[in-house]
Amino acid sequence: MVTKQDMDVLVGTSPPRKIERPMRHVALRGQGQFFIGLIVGTVVCTVIFLVFFPWSITKAIRLSLAGTSAQGAVIESFYGNRTIGDNVILRKRPVFWVRFKFVDAEGHERLAASMYSKHLAAGTPVQLEYLPADPKVAKLVGGFFVPGGLFEVFWASIFLVFPAIGYWNFLRWRRNRLGLFSHGVCVQGQLERVWREDSKDETRGWIEISYVTDEGAFRQSQVVEDQIFKRAHALIQETTNIRVLYSPNAPREHLVVELIN
Repeated sequence: MVTKQDMDVLVGTSPPRKIERPMRHVALRGQGQFFIGLIVGTVVCTVIFLVFFPWSITKAIRLSLAGTSAQGAVIESFYGNRTIGDNVILRKRPVFWVRFKFVDAEGHERLAASMYSKHLAAGTPVQLEYLPADPKVAKLVGGFFVPGGLFEVFWASIFLVFPAIGYWNFLRWRRNRLGLFSHGVCVQGQLERVWREDSKDETRGWIEISYVTDEGAFRQSQVVEDQIFKRAHALIQETTNIRVLYSPNAPREHLVVELIN
């Protein structure tokens, strides 16, 4: 357990300081909630990715790698309730589903379907490509399985970037917290104000502090959780003097020693 005397010894020691396990636990308090939020966000983003990723693009990739050409005939063609284009590069065009038949290299008649950019009448001869190892995977030459192509793949994949950004922020937060404890410079500061913006919200509050560094004077306001807010509210009744640990590389990053849990 870390006591007030332990904190006094820590901030009284010149950096770099050795952070023992109990003090390390104090420095990283709150990382559990951060990590839980990261896990929940990762699960949500993964589900969204799995739902919206155009998995049919794999068929196009397989055809590009191992497809072979053939001729066939249209069975039917109908509007697919989609459009492509509508930008400065491509004009807006409707998307149609085209069902067609063809005979594979082994002489078997096959049925398949793919999207196309225009309506084709039944019986229209068409050029197509299919996968010999899996003949049901076939599309018309010039046809497609995903209207947006790689653009849809890109947008769906963005949801996988968010957890990576979240994890990077977690590592950054963790590094900064430990850095403040081990290399932070301790200076005297002032607890200027303590207040709640919403009197009905008892989960958080605001504090405003000021302190002077080698880079100049800083005055900052920040939101804090209720436990820290109550501690700050009790502290300001007695004194406005505080000790601030700030990062020499980024003086705005700081911790108020008296408010550390």
